[in-house]
Amino acid sequence: MILQLSLNIFTGILAYLLGSIQFGLISGKLIKGIDIREHGSGSTGATNVGRTLGVKIATGVAIIDIAKGFLIVFLFANLLKFFDAEISSYSIIIIGSMAILGHCWPVYYKFKGGKGVLTSLGVYLLVSPIACLIALTTFIIIATISKYVSLGSLMGASVALIYVVVSFFTSIGNSSLTDILFTLFIFCVIFYRHKENIQRLIKGEENKIENKKKP
Repeated sequence: MILQLSLNIFTGILAYLLGSIQFGLISGKLIKGIDIREHGSGSTGATNVGRTLGVKIATGVAIIDIAKGFLIVFLFANLLKFFDAEISSYSIIIIGSMAILGHCWPVYYKFKGGKGVLTSLGVYLLVSPIACLIALTTFIIIATISKYVSLGSLMGASVALIYVVVSFFTSIGNSSLTDILFTLFIFCVIFYRHKENIQRLIKGEENKIENKKKP
């Protein structure tokens, strides 16, 4: 019991610290010698990287951020297994949640990070693959039609939450209570991190995908 609790706390802290690594910020420093937070929306995420540094760099950052979320959960789940600790669904979502919190509020960069969409996607791929695919498909469709990345992210999180709730209470899929809790957590984080985008969407002032800004 004590070992299990200690390992959960230890892996949670490590997940937060690794999640706090901001590859968008690092790419800006290494490639252009700029602080990405001082340009565009101020986010360290791939969308702001794309508007500031270009699509190719943004694509690389996006892939790394997804991989970051996926690998943190995968590696620490196996670490728990190595120590013969119980690998419960709650242990997994604690690790995943801490990685996402680290990405959004990184301790290394005065708690100013990305918006958590891609890192959440990487984690979600392990926690609930079907819901992850539904969220990703929704994002692609909405972002392609509307040209708003933020709207695609918000709708993807919303549809994923609807799916897991419906799946839990019906015979569609096999979502568990932990799936609902984790999806609700992601939903709340994404909506909170996009609060300024929501305001701009309402006012019709949100930047579209084709609008590129350079420092």
